[in-house]
Amino acid sequence: MELSIDSIRIFVADLERAIPFYSETLGLPLIDSDIETGYAVLDAGGITIILELDDEGDSEEETLVGVFTGVSFAVNDIYAAHKELVEKGVFFDEPPQSQPWGGTLGHFSDPDRNVLTLVQYPEPE
Repeated sequence: MELSIDSIRIFVADLERAIPFYSETLGLPLIDSDIETGYAVLDAGGITIILELDDEGDSEEETLVGVFTGVSFAVNDIYAAHKELVEKGVFFDEPPQSQPWGGTLGHFSDPDRNVLTLVQYPEPE
């Protein structure tokens, strides 16, 4: 059996606000959406990101919104990507930081405070 990642779900509180952030600000092509049923599908380079409305959580302990998603977007120049996103109003908790393993990471938030990551991998030796 061969497994591959097909899609990643990110839960949001306001789908009408989230769609422009992911499609316009981040530049991910919108494949499909339905505000009434509460989802949007975007192309993230061969993997789909599914934005899903989370209206089930009644408390902070139950919500799936406003969390560290574990979703990383690879870029060739993290400092240029960071600058471009900051100019578009994207919030980063701090500038990109070099990592002990040789890469560089920068964490940013979507409009629902879901934390996403930019990653620049080290050049192969």
